[in-house]
Amino acid sequence: MLKESEARYRAVIETFLEPYAEHDLAGNLTYFNDAYRREIGYSRQEMPGRSYRQDVDQKNADSIFQIYNGVYKTGVSARNLELESINKEGKINRYECTISLIRDLQGNPAGFRTFYHNITERTKGEEAVRSIQERLEMVLDGAELGLYDVNCKTGESYIEDLYIDMLGYEKEDFLSFRFSDWLNIIHPDDLAGVKERAREVLSGDRTLVDMEYRLRHKSGEWIWILGRGRVVKWDESGKPLRFTGTQLNITGRKKAQEALRASEERLRLVTDNMKDIVALTDQNFNIIYISPSVYSVMGYQAKEREGKSLLDFIHPEDLPAIKKGLESSLATLSPGKMECRYLHANGEYIWLEAAGTYMLDEQNTFKGAVFGIRDITERKKAEDALQKSLDELEGRVEQRTSELSEINTALRVLLKKREEDQKNLHEALQANIEQLVTPFIHKLRTTHTTNQKLEYLNILENNLRDITSPFINKLSIAFKNLSPRELQVAALIKQGKRSKDIAQILNLSIGTVNSYRNSIREKMNLVSSATNLRSYLLSLS
Repeated sequence: MLKESEARYRAVIETFLEPYAEHDLAGNLTYFNDAYRREIGYSRQEMPGRSYRQDVDQKNADSIFQIYNGVYKTGVSARNLELESINKEGKINRYECTISLIRDLQGNPAGFRTFYHNITERTKGEEAVRSIQERLEMVLDGAELGLYDVNCKTGESYIEDLYIDMLGYEKEDFLSFRFSDWLNIIHPDDLAGVKERAREVLSGDRTLVDMEYRLRHKSGEWIWILGRGRVVKWDESGKPLRFTGTQLNITGRKKAQEALRASEERLRLVTDNMKDIVALTDQNFNIIYISPSVYSVMGYQAKEREGKSLLDFIHPEDLPAIKKGLESSLATLSPGKMECRYLHANGEYIWLEAAGTYMLDEQNTFKGAVFGIRDITERKKAEDALQKSLDELEGRVEQRTSELSEINTALRVLLKKREEDQKNLHEALQANIEQLVTPFIHKLRTTHTTNQKLEYLNILENNLRDITSPFINKLSIAFKNLSPRELQVAALIKQGKRSKDIAQILNLSIGTVNSYRNSIREKMNLVSSATNLRSYLLSLS
């Protein structure tokens, strides 16, 4: 019996056109009807055990959990709940749900049953109506339109609050407002035109009115109004019965137009009187406007150039580069400066420099350009003259460099000759000493002489040898800060003389000689070195 009852229950559920599903306490799907499967979009094989969290976003998953938890704890069904679900195709549907608790035979909670009513289209319709209402209110409020409704027979009028606020009045001021009262606050200069339009409407000659005029504000100031209206009802004879319309305060726009007109006038005064040329072109670089200074610069009247291409009269040799430059600048929308030769009305070419700004629409599409153009012929002449002077200077420098090279070669020849002469002189001096002096020194050694004289002969011979060798010369050059006495001491140290011998030869005290020794080591940077002074001096030979 229980199985039969369950089967009948399931059969009834399957006949439901609305989705129905059952979940266990963990939120996993245990039963569903075919309407639920169609809504979700999965096959019957994909459905069993599917968690409700798989078909909702995190926000709705949290909401369902809270609802399940409340139903579980209280046992009270949750009704008229609005939740969103995502089907297999990713479409979001909105449902009005009723969730109740399922109990087993012992009365313990076993799961949840949910009836779904798809309200997606209803919700969209409600949102659409609400959106239209909001947009209508925003249009009316944003446009600041004042509404009115006039009975053409009686002159009685209905005036909307915004219309009254526009003029600075209170609503009580317009309780008995009639058409004639409205005529009294129209600016005298505009009254005739407004009356003529009113006559045309009342006579049936006109059904639609669109005009600008001034009304007196309660403060006494005049405000500009854009009035639009039409006849919406006629009487049995075809005469206008009701006329409704709107009034828009356009004072700000009128002031902006006047400011723009004044600005354009000032701009035209500037461009008409400036020395440089200002040219406005379309996207094909055809001239829309060019300042009158085109006559003083190029010799053409402005009217002659308007409608013509800006590229006309460019020197044929310069035209390809100008076209290429324009194409490149259009690709990046960043025009730079261009220079070219342009045919003057007198038949001669002049140099022009142009700097441009491109005009773009909201889609960043090129719509035209504004160019500032100036005559740079004199500057080009000066540049040519400067370049000619530079070329001449470079030629003179090159010539002078050649001359200096020849002088340098001659100096090298002279230096080489001097070195050869010095070598020959040294060799001749050495030969003379060896032939004319050295033999007599040897003879003196063989004669009877004292040890002191013999020592002097040795010193004389060594000094003569130093004269013919580069030692003293090298020493004086390498150590220019050595005094003559220090050079003498250094030469004797090199010969192997002790301080005592040097003192006796130079008639100095031993202490003085040692002082010279220390000074020589210091000037040769040997103070902190263990290098032997005589060995160091011999290395310089």
